Amino acid sequence: MKTKKGFTLIELLVVISIIALLVSILMPALAKARKSAQSVVCLNNLRQGTIIFMQYADDNNDWNIPSYAQTSRLFGADKAVHWYFFVREYYSESWESVSCPSARDRKDAGYGTADKVWFAAESNHHHEGHATGAFGYNNWLEAGDSNRAMLKRSATGSKKLGDIPVIGDAAWADVGWILETDPIPPIEKRDEPHLYYGMGPYLWRYSLSRHGLSMNMGFMDGHADKVVIDDLKTLSWHKTWSRSTATAAGN
Repeated sequence: MKTKKGFTLIELLVVISIIALLVSILMPALAKARKSAQSVVCLNNLRQGTIIFMQYADDNNDWNIPSYAQTSRLFGADKAVHWYFFVREYYSESWESVSCPSARDRKDAGYGTADKVWFAAESNHHHEGHATGAFGYNNWLEAGDSNRAMLKRSATGSKKLGDIPVIGDAAWADVGWILETDPIPPIEKRDEPHLYYGMGPYLWRYSLSRHGLSMNMGFMDGHADKVVIDDLKTLSWHKTWSRSTATAAGN
């Protein structure tokens, strides 16, 4: 009786080489597809978050969600909370509602980066437990001088709601008060952690290369979109924002 002939060593090596070649061809495409899917989820979370900002304004005489509130009808008069607790309570009990899947979780307190969430210890927000997230709030929507602040959805001057950033990919929960003179860091500097640690202009906190050369942003009219980092100064960050002044100031 004839025995069945198996693969020779050379044949096995050829098969393994073919498989390795296919994997090397497919991996970049799979990685790109994964990043694209993460960006879609991120945009959906931002869209949900900006809609919650709209709902809050409808329920509170057109006032925007405060970045920080000493009292709250949601949490009681003895609770001091930040904006992300409002979004979380309106949306779900999960921190995913204020996060991006492209940013990994962390266990230590600190600023976020392109691939890590920010982590706010309990002492940062005076509410029970810590908080994590990947989005930051445009502080001109809740405080600042009267000429530029937009404390109510109806107090945006001549700016279109669709051009006003609310929350987006950021290194900290409160981005601050962005000015026309704030520079945009060059590409080679955007992944350096020190840019986000409160050591530079507020705009740096949004200049995360989390989605290639872009970041995701939710706007005051409820839509969310990808924004090229170099185009961040074309958005209407406050009530009297001047694109021409911002452009003239350069990066």
